[in-house]
Amino acid sequence: MSDDLRPPPAPPTQAELPRRLPGIDVLRALAASAVVVFHIVLWPWAYAGDPGWIGRLWRSIGQIGPWGVGIFFVLSGTCIHLPIARRLARGFEPAIDHRSYFRRRFRRIYPPHLLVIFLSWATAAAVATMPSWYQNADHYVSVPTPGQFFAHLFMLHTFVPGARTSICNVLWTIAIEAHFYLLYPLLLRMRRRFRMETLCAGLFAVMVALRLLDKLLPPSLAGVMTANFLGRWWEWVLGAVVAERLVRTVQGETSRLLAIGLTLASAIGACAVARLPHGVLILYVCCPFSYGAVVFLMARMRPPSRWSLDRGLEWIGVRSYSLYLTHPIALTLVAWLTTSAWPAWGKVALALAAAYSVGWVYFVTVESRFLSPSTPQSSPGRGPQGTPAQQPPHPAIES
Repeated sequence: MSDDLRPPPAPPTQAELPRRLPGIDVLRALAASAVVVFHIVLWPWAYAGDPGWIGRLWRSIGQIGPWGVGIFFVLSGTCIHLPIARRLARGFEPAIDHRSYFRRRFRRIYPPHLLVIFLSWATAAAVATMPSWYQNADHYVSVPTPGQFFAHLFMLHTFVPGARTSICNVLWTIAIEAHFYLLYPLLLRMRRRFRMETLCAGLFAVMVALRLLDKLLPPSLAGVMTANFLGRWWEWVLGAVVAERLVRTVQGETSRLLAIGLTLASAIGACAVARLPHGVLILYVCCPFSYGAVVFLMARMRPPSRWSLDRGLEWIGVRSYSLYLTHPIALTLVAWLTTSAWPAWGKVALALAAAYSVGWVYFVTVESRFLSPSTPQSSPGRGPQGTPAQQPPHPAIES
């Protein structure tokens, strides 16, 4: 019997998850900002070579970027699965309209991603003459080979050696997200037979097996699968587990101070873990569980007051996909325009200002045109009563 003909299930006996979840946007802003800071820290400008306490502190946050990406993967699974989790809580089967789902996902993610490919290419070609230190650093953007370009065009560059971080060094995560979206209908079919926790545990075992396999592969192939969708799918499914827990939990708000404080503690902890022996392995195997806890707490966070820091973070979170996509372009332009005579604090300040400004302009001129106010799966954190009329709904994922 179809869902349309099935008698409606009995109403739930516990309080339902609110349609508006402002903490989701706050978390997006923190995760995107972490990646921006990470890319500033990595480069040999500012305080990278400072032997004092500022330099040591600067280098100690060198793993804040992987933390941000990990948060995005878990958060993506939560946001995409929340509408289905609500249906499951009411007794319906986990099913979606495939045509509508893929159309929304394509429109939401691909056009802004495609334009950034060409903008990054143009930027890399335009700033070919760079300071000497730039020539010895990993580039934010680069001119692609034909193979790299076509791999990016079809979002297959994570499978192509040498193409993963080409053109724009953050687009590998967007490709992995696209692979998660493609696999979501398969995940829902498996969800009909198994609990989401069971599926997550099985994919965790797959990830561990792939990491063991890495030790047997030649260096040129090591990491190809662990750094791809199959090696990281369990993190996305962990987010789906969080979604189902959220709709089943009797709702009580988490204080803003506690939610944001624990989020920052998770970021600091990830940076500390990465500096330990075998820390990178621990970071990718164990830390995502803390990310799931962070997503759960932030989803339950008390709404921000009208004038507050977290209200500003919420505003940035709505625009975080544009910030994430374009900040490598902005940072490249800053590196091109500044000289060794610039003070370190000036370079950092200009880099941050440029990243957020370019991201905002890209959101207004490009991304906002592909947001649909009638797309419930695109905006699980805001319902019709919670979205301001003048502001388009925020995206489901920006990684």
